[in-house]
Amino acid sequence: MSINELEMKCRELRQLQALAHRGVALQQSALRPEERLLLRSRSALLLEGEADLEAQLPRLRHAPPATPPPRQAAPAALALADESLHDACPYGGFSQDGRRYLILKTPPLPWSHVLANPRFGSLVTERFGGYSFYQNARLFRLTPFSNDPVEDPRGEGVFLLDEYGGEPDFLCGRVQYGQGFAVGESGALGLYARQTQAVDPKLPVKLLHLRLHNPSAAVRTLHVYAFARWVLGEDVRLNAMGILTWRKGRTLLARNALGGALGFLALLDELPFSYSCDGEELAQALAGRPRLSCRQGCGMEPCALLEVPLRLEPGQTRTLCFALGAAGDEAEALALLEGLDPQALFRRTEAYWDDLLSRIRLDTP
Repeated sequence: MSINELEMKCRELRQLQALAHRGVALQQSALRPEERLLLRSRSALLLEGEADLEAQLPRLRHAPPATPPPRQAAPAALALADESLHDACPYGGFSQDGRRYLILKTPPLPWSHVLANPRFGSLVTERFGGYSFYQNARLFRLTPFSNDPVEDPRGEGVFLLDEYGGEPDFLCGRVQYGQGFAVGESGALGLYARQTQAVDPKLPVKLLHLRLHNPSAAVRTLHVYAFARWVLGEDVRLNAMGILTWRKGRTLLARNALGGALGFLALLDELPFSYSCDGEELAQALAGRPRLSCRQGCGMEPCALLEVPLRLEPGQTRTLCFALGAAGDEAEALALLEGLDPQALFRRTEAYWDDLLSRIRLDTP
């Protein structure tokens, strides 16, 4: 029995188990050593028949009870500046130079924007969700693609939490699609927040650049999160238990034990940060509990989660940048990040798409 045949058999057995609500027995002597190793790597729990059962059961980790932050009067949401649009409709319109489309209201049907080069790509939705892939959009997804036009769950991105509690801000108040980039804007937290995403014309990396401005007369403190739910293959249900995560400097890395490229999420600015590679802690952060345990390894819901605390003085503007991408190994990933200049990447991407899309111009009455 080959490894591929064993994987197919496991899928069939899981389907039967879901229907029958009972376990499935496999005879150990009928499996080759590599097949037994594969089963162990895909198992959520391993129990030895001759050992004490109670001693083998893991201690369940329970999330600490949520402590509601002190409730204060949260600043009112800010209205985004209006922009004169060309060929406008109730859902949006083009900028006057025709290089951007501004989505002002969720359109009646899903609308995605693709940022890609021959090696790497990312899809951005009208709610600023999406996913990324390496070399093949189906066979090697870095993050999950849900294909759900109703909920549009996010497998990667940036969100903000402030000191007043409340819902996280995913910067999707107004979304713009441009030539080689996408922009999400928001004033929901009483701050002007703008995130720009762009994929390099050649390198397997996407930048997530954040600009925050505090127009008020009060000091504001907030938490900035960047996250990626790792898939590193075709189906996270097959890969999750075999994904190993670790940290190197300001970079979180992940690799599928069965092979393939590794994924990385990095903070490009020298700022204090905390991190976790456990998806449970991402859920806690989304619920308003910002403390991260710096957990890494395997045997958990694999993700990369970076948290940066920021303080904004009255009238202050701050920027920070994250990078999401893929590489063959750790050395290649770190070398790519070391030579990465965000501003040069944005200029290079803009020049590439301007040259490609401006060769022919049509003016109509």
